[in-house]
This record gives sequence, structure tokens and C-alpha cells, in this order.
Amino acid sequence: MTTTPLLEQLLVLLSNWQRVFRQERSFQRALRLALAHILTPGQRLLSRLIATSGRQDRDWTADYKLFNRSPWQVDPLFFPMVERCVEHCKEQRSKAVNTSPMLAACVTRCRHPIMSI
Repeated sequence: MTTTPLLEQLLVLLSNWQRVFRQERSFQRALRLALAHILTPGQRLLSRLIATSGRQDRDWTADYKLFNRSPWQVDPLFFPMVERCVEHCKEQRSKAVNTSPMLAACVTRCRHPIMSI
């Protein structure tokens, strides 16, 4: 399968989600739904994401359980992206600006200087 450089970089970033999920199948399901989220126009209900990923004729139970019963936390999903943004700012000698407690937690974790507003 041929992929574009943009998709490859997105998959690299999203591969960091693996450490958030306890099971590989939960990670794969989250990855599939995240990619479907990008491709789904309009309102992005879970049922539409499932349909976009071509799984509308399969049992949806596991997809719903990912959001209802799985013990993962939302904030760590964004840490890899924020860390990469901070790295990019550092490489470009730009200032990173903190506007969110979640970002502050991430930046504290990755030990980079950040300016709070």
C-alpha cells in the first residue's frame, strides 16, 4: 500500500497512542476511528465513524465499549502531538504558549520551557 508523507507522519504521531491503551486491539480500534474522524464530513457521531471505516455491517459493541468501559484517559492521547509541537518550536527557536492545563501537564512532562498566558 502506498501512503503519502503526511499520512505517514500522522501514523507516526498516532502510534504513540499505543502506550495509552492496555490492549493492542483497543489501540487499533482507536486508530481506525481517529482516521475515520478525519474522513467523515459533517457531524461525527460514532455510528458515522464506524460507517466511514467500512464496518457498518459488523457488530459495533467493541467500538462503543472503547468509550464506555475502557480505562484509558483522554489527555495522554494529546501528549505526543503537544510534545512534537514543542520540539518543533524549539527547533525553530519559537516560543510555545500555554493556554491549557492539559498542555502545561504535557510540557512539564517533556521538560521544555513554555510561556503561560
